[in-house]
Amino acid sequence: MHRNIYRRGLYERWLAQEQRDCTPIWQWLESEEKLLRKELRNIRAILDIGCGNGRELRSVLKSSQRAVCMDRLTSELHKARRNLRRFKNVEFRRADATRRVPYKSATFGAVILTANTFGNLGATKAKVLKEAFRVLMPHGKIILSVYRSSSNTLAQRLHSYQAAGIKIIKKRKGTLYIFEGTVTEQFTKPALKKLLKNAGFTHTMVRRLGPVGWAAIAHKQ
Repeated sequence: MHRNIYRRGLYERWLAQEQRDCTPIWQWLESEEKLLRKELRNIRAILDIGCGNGRELRSVLKSSQRAVCMDRLTSELHKARRNLRRFKNVEFRRADATRRVPYKSATFGAVILTANTFGNLGATKAKVLKEAFRVLMPHGKIILSVYRSSSNTLAQRLHSYQAAGIKIIKKRKGTLYIFEGTVTEQFTKPALKKLLKNAGFTHTMVRRLGPVGWAAIAHKQ
C-alpha cells in the first residue's frame, strides 16, 4: 500500500476494524502468526522485509537468536521498536528492498514477507525475490503470505478497504489500484510457484492460509 495510508493512519484504522469484526482477512492474519511460529522455530537469523509495526515477529523472537525488522518507512520502524521493545535480539533497519537489501550474501536462515507485502511490490517483485535469495544461507527458506486470487477474496478486500476510508482508484482482474497508482495484487498458485522458481528457489509449497490467503514456502539449495 502507498505510504499515504500509513501517514494518514488509515492502515491502523483498517487493521483495528478487521480485528474488531473478526473478518476473514483478520482470520488470515491470525493463521499467518501460527504458520510463522511453526516454520521459524529455532531459525538463527530472520529478516522481515516490509516489517510494518513488527506484529509478525512477536511470536517467534523467543525462539530465534536474531531478527531484523526492515522497512522503508521510518514511521513504521518507530512502531516496530515500540511493539518489540522488550526483546533484545531484534534489530531495526530502514531500507528499501526494491533497491537493495543492505546485508551480505548468505546472512539469514529465513526471509519473510507477510500481510501481502509481496503483493504490494508491483513490478519490483522479481527483484525483491532475487535479493531475498541472495541474503539467504544455503538451505534457508522464504515465506510469503499473500492474498489468494478469487472473486470472494476481492469482494472481502473491497468491502474492508472502503469501510476504512481507503479510496479505490481502479480494479482490474483481481488487482486493486489504491491511491496514486499503487498496485496491490492477489495471486494464483501457479503464479507464485513461477515467480519463486524464476528467482532460483526450489521445493516450493503453496497452500491455503485462512479464508483468503496463500502461504508460499520455498528453499535455497
